[in-house]
Amino acid sequence: MGKVLSTGPLFEGLLKDAGFINIHIHTYKLPIGTWPKDKKMKEVGTINTLQYLEGMEAFSYRLLTSVLDWKLEEVQVFNAKVAEEIKSNKVHAYYTLYVAYGQKRKDDE
Repeated sequence: MGKVLSTGPLFEGLLKDAGFINIHIHTYKLPIGTWPKDKKMKEVGTINTLQYLEGMEAFSYRLLTSVLDWKLEEVQVFNAKVAEEIKSNKVHAYYTLYVAYGQKRKDDE
């Protein structure tokens, strides 16, 4: 496919290439679903579930139909199955959130 789907690991290099210094990268493992036992992570997972389910069509249709040549009906069936699994809490899904920041060099001002 030739496309990078997870850009988080590239942030440090991109910031360096842009001339930033004192670069900091923080990663957070965030749940999708209400499965976490920790109260705060359960809340985060609930919000992420809504976000994921609401956005699933938008980020899957183009990729699956244009790149993998799936039929629209196949994508709809697949998305319905994924939504069912996410809601069931059988799958303990999560994603990694990358937060990156740095300082602009003084000579760049």
